[in-house]
Amino acid sequence: MKDLVLLVVDDDPLVIQSVKLALPDQWRMMATQNPADLPERGYHAALVDMHLSGDLAKTEGIDVIRRLAQRNAHLEIIAMSGNLDRQLMEQCLKAGASRFLAKPLSLEELTLTLDKIESLFLLQGATSRTQGARWIGSSPPVKPFKDKSHKCTMKPAQF
Repeated sequence: MKDLVLLVVDDDPLVIQSVKLALPDQWRMMATQNPADLPERGYHAALVDMHLSGDLAKTEGIDVIRRLAQRNAHLEIIAMSGNLDRQLMEQCLKAGASRFLAKPLSLEELTLTLDKIESLFLLQGATSRTQGARWIGSSPPVKPFKDKSHKCTMKPAQF
């Protein structure tokens, strides 16, 4: 899969630059340091810092996660913070994040996370391509597979 886009929301330009350098070849990056300037669309995943004003007492990133999740319920949102407080992590997940990474970021962990997200998109794409497929034939060996395929009602997410 090519041309996946990661939105990075962080007030630290060094973090943004580090993420850009660590991105796998199939990923491109959009970035903003200002949570008021969130792009409406054009990205497959988002990496959001919790402390966007430099004030460690404020967790503006939770509001950013909430806004992103409201715009697109299927967006893969990754929260990140140096504050590894369990309550903060739970707030991130409740707001819509699917993952939480500790800062300073492990570039290997970031790469593995993006690889998992890419795999999820590939799996969802494969599932959507099989929607509407029809079985041909009715031989006894095919019957169990045909019966199972008719019982499956799960629809893939649309991006």
